[in-house]
Amino acid sequence: MLFRSKFFQLAEIIREKLFGDNDQVLGLFFGDSGSGKSNLVIKLCYLVSGDKFFLDNIAFNKDQYIMAILGNKKNCVVGDEGISLFHTKEAMRTEGVIMQQLIDQSRQQNLFLPICMVRPLDTNQIILERLDFAVWVWESKELIKDKEGKPVLNEWGKFKYKTIKGNYAIYPDFSKTGGKNYLMPLLAYMEKKKMQRKNPFITLPQPPESWGHSGGQIYEDWEGGYKGFFPPNFTEAQYNEKKYSILAKYKNALQRKKRNNNIDFNTMDKLIRTKVKQSEIAKYLNCSIAEVQIRTRLMKKPYKKHIKKKGLRGKKHSK
Repeated sequence: MLFRSKFFQLAEIIREKLFGDNDQVLGLFFGDSGSGKSNLVIKLCYLVSGDKFFLDNIAFNKDQYIMAILGNKKNCVVGDEGISLFHTKEAMRTEGVIMQQLIDQSRQQNLFLPICMVRPLDTNQIILERLDFAVWVWESKELIKDKEGKPVLNEWGKFKYKTIKGNYAIYPDFSKTGGKNYLMPLLAYMEKKKMQRKNPFITLPQPPESWGHSGGQIYEDWEGGYKGFFPPNFTEAQYNEKKYSILAKYKNALQRKKRNNNIDFNTMDKLIRTKVKQSEIAKYLNCSIAEVQIRTRLMKKPYKKHIKKKGLRGKKHSK
């Protein structure tokens, strides 16, 4: 069975909010990297939107997210793990405030906005207060057995395990409709879990979820590989290409050239006299702009050596 009944029930609730109540739904999917959050979100969005869910509905940075929200109505827009605008520190900046205002205005668009994060409390507090539900996603190990039910051994004679991704527990907030709020106890549990790092002897019972299920069979094959679900509108290769293109931009920004320790000051002086921009000079000579600025000031006012004698510093600098 491709989709579990409880997961399908969640999709029906979201569809009713979007198409029936003309409202907006904000969800948070959190868990360790590689636990299956993105694939679970794609499955849910396909159940909600069907053939209207395209690769452009998945955003990995600010520009993609804004364009997806403005270009969709009664649809799903995913803020995948690459997006950091809802992070606590990032949201304090001007861009973060703009994103929060955009979410407020996008309520007229009747969108389902799932956000993928590693840790739920890293999300801005304003976003946490507006959540309709949260999904805890994790991976687990399972013993591989043959057709007769006997454990399979590897080449070293040890038991062979496979990793199942996409185990999930759903914590919705039904308090608006007079039901139980499963979301607040989860966030309180995550807050108390910070204290457990300082005192590991504290025992914290995990709050009960509304729905939960182990990862489906679409996640693993007999050899232990993973087969994620992707809708017919785009393939896994297209999704990975878009995701890694964003990461490549961050990588290129971090890879800076090593500063030049042997600066050609004669060439720098000639470029300064010809009034070339300081940024262009620094780029040409592979040095910092500060070096060019210091050199420019020295050329305007010749450098004089300080003579250390009593009384030269004056009363103002005598202390």
